Order: sequence, then C-alpha cells, then structure tokens
Amino acid sequence: MDWSRHHPVAKDRFGLSTLAHVSGVDAPTIQRWIHRKAIREQKIGSGRDRSYTIWQAIHFAIIAEMSRLGLSITGKGADLSLALLGYVRHRAARDGDLSDVGAVSLTLVPDTDDWGIRPAEWVLTGESCITIGLGLITARVVERYQAETP
Repeated sequence: MDWSRHHPVAKDRFGLSTLAHVSGVDAPTIQRWIHRKAIREQKIGSGRDRSYTIWQAIHFAIIAEMSRLGLSITGKGADLSLALLGYVRHRAARDGDLSDVGAVSLTLVPDTDDWGIRPAEWVLTGESCITIGLGLITARVVERYQAETP
C-alpha cells in the first residue's frame, strides 16, 4: 500500500460493515465504543451515510487490543489510543510505509496514572511495561483492507 497516498487524509471511504471486517471488530462493538466515546474523532458523514477510512480501522484495531489487554478505552484510555494512532500516522508520514513500526511499550509515568509510550527497543531499564504490537495490528488491518478493496 502506498501510505504517502493515504497520509494525512485517506481518500478511500467505506461503510460500517467494511470497517468491522477490516478492523477485526464487530459492528455492534464499534457502535458501542463510539457511544461510550472510546474514539474521539469527529464524525464523518451523517446517519446511514456515515463513512470511515483505513485510519479509523487501525484506530479500532488498536482500541480492541487495548481492551483485550484490560486497559481502559475511555477517558485517558481514549487519549492513549489516539496517541498510539498518531504514532502510526507519524511513521507513515516519515517513512512512507509502515514496515518498521514495530511494537511500542507503555510504561506508567511515576506518581501519575498516565502512560508513557516508547518504541519497544527503548525499554532496557527493567521497568514494568505493557507491549502493544502496533506493527502487527497495522499489518493485519492493511492485509484485510487490501483483500476487501482490489
């Protein structure tokens, strides 16, 4: 996929059923997460004509992984998922592809309930962390997207 073509705004848009397939998250869960404000993006379209992009599919896949790991997906969790998506978008803009995104590690910022985000290879201090495979998550979404859209 030519990521330079999709950054910063993806031109290809699709409906909820395609979003569910591409993100790997079922449609009722997507709708529930939107209602719970797990995703803090402006709505696209209106009513039955709502449309989504590859970036939202990646975002929902990130939220799904956070949920699977037991992390909050609302409040600060919604901010965290948006920051993780921002990291992926930054790598796409900087590198022109996502082949080197890799995993990131989340570490608690001392004396707070905030998370620090580091590329996994930077965590050499022995501190506790949660690793999220952003590269793998993104690769799976892209693979499903390419199979869905010839």
